[in-house]
Amino acid sequence: MRRIILGLLSFMILFSGCESENAKPQSDIELKKEIQEINSFIQKNPIPFVKEYNNPNLGVRVFWTEISGTGKNPSFGDTLQVDYVARYLRSNWVLDTSIQSVAEDYGMSLSKRNFMPLEYIFGSSFGRLISGFEIVFPLMEEGDKVIAFFPSRYVDGNSGQSHLPTNAPLIFELELLEIKSEAEAD
Repeated sequence: MRRIILGLLSFMILFSGCESENAKPQSDIELKKEIQEINSFIQKNPIPFVKEYNNPNLGVRVFWTEISGTGKNPSFGDTLQVDYVARYLRSNWVLDTSIQSVAEDYGMSLSKRNFMPLEYIFGSSFGRLISGFEIVFPLMEEGDKVIAFFPSRYVDGNSGQSHLPTNAPLIFELELLEIKSEAEAD
């Protein structure tokens, strides 16, 4: 019952606004510029991929670099474990990662940091994580690896209320390591 209520609540939140409160300040003109930036980056830096998702209205593009074939997709309420590398589109510099070797390669501070996969309950990240994750993870299966491009309205950085820069599209390398259903997590 709890799973059904969480699913309905998440569904209503997801489709009532289709974007976070932080996303509203970004104008359609800024979004179009960022979509052009993303498309230009991809054209100049071809990505070897086996599958693609492109939503031109949202500006979100996803390229699967590995497909697991597990057939196990996340559902609302599932606990996901994800390895990630977040990069600035404009400089390709690493902003954050869950992988220590990547942090070392980019000279990131290693002190006071535990490098481990991101773990969160799918559908409950609104306002806490990148809202674009709620677009991408339903498309993925456990074990898939993707490279996802998000305009700033889906990384919650355009409001100036987060640690992310204003109007900065990001690139995420994501690996969906594990999906634990609500029953398995209890």
